[in-house]
Amino acid sequence: MIITPTWRRGAQSPAIMRILPPNPLYVDTVRGTAGGKGTYDSPVNSLGIAHALCAGLGFWIIRVRAPESHPLRQEIVYESTMLLQVEGLDAEPWYIYASEILAGSWASSGPVYSKVLNYTSLTQVVVTSLTESIAGKSFHPKLLLNTLTPTTPGLGEFGYQGGKLYVRLWDDSAPSLHTLEAARRNTCLSTVGFGALTIKDVVARHALVNCLHNGRFGQPEGTGKLYVQDSLAEYAVNGGVGAAGQNEETICTRVEVNRISNDAFNLHALTGVGYMELRACKGKYSGDKPGQSAQGASCHESTHLVLKGGEYSGSVSGGMVAIEKSRCDIHGDTEYGPVIMEGNMRLGNTPGPVSTQAGCSWNDSASGVVTGDVSVLDGKGVGVRATAMIEGVNLIKSIGNALPDLIAA
Repeated sequence: MIITPTWRRGAQSPAIMRILPPNPLYVDTVRGTAGGKGTYDSPVNSLGIAHALCAGLGFWIIRVRAPESHPLRQEIVYESTMLLQVEGLDAEPWYIYASEILAGSWASSGPVYSKVLNYTSLTQVVVTSLTESIAGKSFHPKLLLNTLTPTTPGLGEFGYQGGKLYVRLWDDSAPSLHTLEAARRNTCLSTVGFGALTIKDVVARHALVNCLHNGRFGQPEGTGKLYVQDSLAEYAVNGGVGAAGQNEETICTRVEVNRISNDAFNLHALTGVGYMELRACKGKYSGDKPGQSAQGASCHESTHLVLKGGEYSGSVSGGMVAIEKSRCDIHGDTEYGPVIMEGNMRLGNTPGPVSTQAGCSWNDSASGVVTGDVSVLDGKGVGVRATAMIEGVNLIKSIGNALPDLIAA
């Protein structure tokens, strides 16, 4: 028997047209809802919902109203080919935290209080009901992490072991009398896609890694484009604005970063040449204790950092430190004004990484160029250090530093 196949065209399914969301989309933490339409009159209450509404589209704007009293508490990773701009409603600041408030009861054993959290890790706790003064500016104090005796932290310390947090405040008071922000998520906002993420007007705080982040190790080459404008990042473990990947591009304009445990702005790329440009930015008061390698801006591996104007001051180590085969160019002759690095090495030329750095430092095989008005002032260690020939380094005005400059001849 011969079987002859025949083909019959089936009924075609009707095309389903995607209903485009409004552009711009609106997020509001006060009056928005999870079921909102994303319009001004019917906003959603989450950046995640807003991004899902416009995912895969071309250029979209998300406008956010999230006052300090009602911050967003989430981590958003944009991984797409779209061009996305997230900005404040009417250019007002909007707040996003990568932390959780430690509410509820605490167990007590002498002056040490404990609470079961069952987090995977915990490396930052900020007491936002208290203030401290650093170089005449007020901040919320951080508890120092005790890894040697985590269950019996000293004054002003915390430990974390077996999913339990141990806290001892500076005056031995109960933490239930205060507000504690525990860093819970790696970032507030980050991008790893082939598109570009522009962030404006944000106040981002309390991240385990970087408050605002571009890229990731092992990502495809050419991904990661992050542009940040008129924003503030504070209280993170690794960085306020950081980048890591292959040939990622990060450009910040009028961005201020304060009280980071490591570097205010940091740039990494294990392969390729990551690029970061800082225009009239401020990276200040990095580091929590003597001996830390904590800078206003820092580049690593074979990355390229460019400073155009701005201030990088008050850090435990340098205002700028370039290491390994990275390159840092400093320009004090652009529309963004002079570059100032003042009062760095603020806890002294202590043993450890700090003693090999300076207020402004090119270490290892790092290279760079200096032009225009650049000042390194009143540091408590070496003013300017360059272990290789840096074009224009002698233009830097190094004044009032505790130790003389060390510049390769």
